[in-house]
Amino acid sequence: MADSSRPQPYQPGAVSFFFAKAGVFAAAFWI
Repeated sequence: MADSSRPQPYQPGAVSFFFAKAGVFAAAFWI
C-alpha cells in the first residue's frame, strides 16, 4: 500500500478515513 512516489509522513488518520469511506461505500453498495 506504500507509495514511494509520495514521500509524505505517515498519517494514521488518513488510513482510518480510508477504511471508513470504504466501509460506507460497501454498505451503500450492498443495500
